[in-house]
Amino acid sequence: PNLIAFPESVLHSQDLLEAINYMHENKKFARMVFYLEACESGSMFVKLEKDINVFATTAANPHESSYACYYSKKYQTYLGDVYSVKWMENSDKVDLSEESLLKQFEIVKRETNTSHVQKYGDMAFDHEDIDDYQGDGQGKSSGMTPEEYRS
Repeated sequence: PNLIAFPESVLHSQDLLEAINYMHENKKFARMVFYLEACESGSMFVKLEKDINVFATTAANPHESSYACYYSKKYQTYLGDVYSVKWMENSDKVDLSEESLLKQFEIVKRETNTSHVQKYGDMAFDHEDIDDYQGDGQGKSSGMTPEEYRS
């Protein structure tokens, strides 16, 4: 708990929260939405302040694993994680200008059956539409397939 491991380093929750607080104090964002997929990801935001315009959702609570999905025999690895796949698939199929952050959170929480999806931070703007934070600003996702991104 309280860290995210990368191939050659780790990010501790205190360092992440200090960076977010610094960004808030220095007006680097008006509002921030944070999606975090990792085992014990809730531990990164337990101490997130509730009045700094940051809404965070996590794949798991502070004490449990999150789980992979979409195993590829070709690559011999998993290509996604349940929580991330669920929120990205939701964002791809809905009109982003008509679904709120809270509604998406509730859908993803219900559809993620391998861990307990959590939310942290400032709930004052969870009623706002997703397209304020994702997509092309017109209420639509990019519409590009992964193959089109690579070409």
